[in-house]
Parts: sequence; C-alpha cells; structure tokens
Amino acid sequence: AIARPLMAILVWMLPLVISYCRFLHTTWKKIPYDASTFLIGVVFCFFGGLYPTVFAAIQAAKHSGVTTVRKAVSALADEALIIINESKKDDDVDADKDGKKDVDQISNREYVLRKSRLIMAKMNPEKVDGAVASIYTVWLSVAAGV
Repeated sequence: AIARPLMAILVWMLPLVISYCRFLHTTWKKIPYDASTFLIGVVFCFFGGLYPTVFAAIQAAKHSGVTTVRKAVSALADEALIIINESKKDDDVDADKDGKKDVDQISNREYVLRKSRLIMAKMNPEKVDGAVASIYTVWLSVAAGV
C-alpha cells in the first residue's frame, strides 16, 4: 500500500533535488577561491566543538578521493533520472487497450515487482556498482580517519 505513494514522491522529488544540487555545484564552482575559502571558514567557526571532527572528516575525504565521490554521485544521479523517465513511460502503458493504464490495474505486489524489473532492466549495473563502491571506499576512509 505504500509503494505507489512512495514511488510518486520519488518520481516527483528526486529530479528536483538532483537539478538543485547540480545548480548549487555549478554556482559553487563559479565563486572565487578566496571567497569559497572564507565561506568554508565561517561555516567551520559556527560548528563549535565539532570543528576538529568536521575538519578531520573533510581532510580524510580530500585525501581518499572526494573527486571520485563527486563523479560517483553524478553517475548515480544520471542513472536515477534515466530510471525515472523510463518509469514514467511505463506508467502510461496500456498494453491491453482497455483505456486504463496497466499500473492502475495491478496489485501492490505486482506493482513493486514490475518497477523492480524495470529498474533492473534499465540501470547500468557496472556504473552503479562502481559508483557505490567508490562512495563506500571514501566513506570508510573518512570513518577510519575520524
């Protein structure tokens, strides 16, 4: 009973979050280096007692491959958008031509199975595996360093 509303929220919200994060990233890259260093310093100042932990985590992430994480998150976002677009196309299918969408005529269990099959068929497993492994590796390096 929760699969359909959850999928509807994800299909609506995830593209917005991805585009907002990409906008923030491109805006951040346009800021001069001195200004970005100043902003980071201001943020660190307001963390109070957490400052050493945050600083250590950021340094550990930089040393273990923060650019790898950026690429991995971008790859996962691209895959998510591909799957969302395919899911929207799948939602509009009326294979039996009775005037009702097929996803509206199936049970919740069949809906979850249908969407799971769609995800498995449309995603690039090597790309997703590599991205998740990269994020996990950096996360472990940060956890070990902190």
